[in-house]
Amino acid sequence: MLYSTIPEEVIFQDVVWAAAKPKKLVQYQGINVEVEVLESGEVKIERIISTNPEDYLIAALQPGCRIKYH
Repeated sequence: MLYSTIPEEVIFQDVVWAAAKPKKLVQYQGINVEVEVLESGEVKIERIISTNPEDYLIAALQPGCRIKYH
């Protein structure tokens, strides 16, 4: 995260942004997670959205992990 009074457009004016893959907010095992839908039918966890600190210690829900979600 960048904290600056200078607009992002000025700082990153030379950066070519790749097409952003769509993100989806889902509930998995009772925990809200933001995921990226993969072509294989699985989803890759991008981040956990929870106020419970114990949720962040669940190894299966760490960012980058792939899970099957219907």
